[in-house]
Amino acid sequence: RPFPTKFDLLMRRSHARNRVESKSKSTTNPQKMDPIKLQIRSNSRSTALFSRNSRQTKSIPSFVAVSIAISLALFAFIYIFFFSSKGSVKYGIIIDGGSTGTRIHVIRYRVDGGKNPVFDFKEGLDSLRVNPGLSAYAEDLAGAGYSLKELLEFARRKVPKKQWGETEIRLMATAGMRLLDDE
Repeated sequence: RPFPTKFDLLMRRSHARNRVESKSKSTTNPQKMDPIKLQIRSNSRSTALFSRNSRQTKSIPSFVAVSIAISLALFAFIYIFFFSSKGSVKYGIIIDGGSTGTRIHVIRYRVDGGKNPVFDFKEGLDSLRVNPGLSAYAEDLAGAGYSLKELLEFARRKVPKKQWGETEIRLMATAGMRLLDDE
């Protein structure tokens, strides 16, 4: 066609290739395609990694600043919630010196922001009981101490070594212990 139609004009794009007419009219290879013509536009946006575009160079420092701020906030969050001494696990030991048996309870807890203990029973309560109770050793003080040894060894296995100096131990006596003399 010598002149383009309205449809041709509407469908033509600025980036579309122009059809190349073959100089020779031979039809030896009708499947042969036109060679690709690359058009380089001077007004196109640069896709280079390190371009000199002023808009991009202004956004890089702000991107770096935002990245640093987010990283610092993340590290502060991790430190406060995972490494703070307030939230660290503490231990308490209670020895219940009864008349029929002596029991030891190892309790895990955390101290909340209001300095109140929050007990941690996720792994259950660690307890051990030995017989006879402390009241059976009224005349044998060395035997009473020896009966507590097994209980204290149990507690040592439950409390981490670095917490031994901070762990409070309480000996509580029940009704059977009140029957003994004060001496």
